[in-house]
Amino acid sequence: SSSSDGDNAGEVKNVARLVMRPPGHSGKAKKGHLVFDASFEGGNLGRVDYVGELDYDLYVRPDIANLRHRVWFNFTVENVRADQSLIPILPFTKRGTLTSSNYELRNMKITEN
Repeated sequence: SSSSDGDNAGEVKNVARLVMRPPGHSGKAKKGHLVFDASFEGGNLGRVDYVGELDYDLYVRPDIANLRHRVWFNFTVENVRADQSLIPILPFTKRGTLTSSNYELRNMKITEN
């Protein structure tokens, strides 16, 4: 291990072109095996968990200005099928502020381009 490894211990990074394949699947990704990426300026997707077919939990990194808050998200998703539509984004704070301001939290709809 190099000396620089210790400098970044515990650092949470963004996912970078993470291909999500179902358990037991190997080889080339098929249509519908989503590819998540947040390796760009402003990206904040820290982790993706495969829950089941068409079901993923996404974990956003905290806001830079306040480590207790997660009120926005910025990442890309590729290799989408038309029937993939819901992605819970966790943990998401300030729900009370959004709902008291007549904003409504919704799951993200993914559409093919």
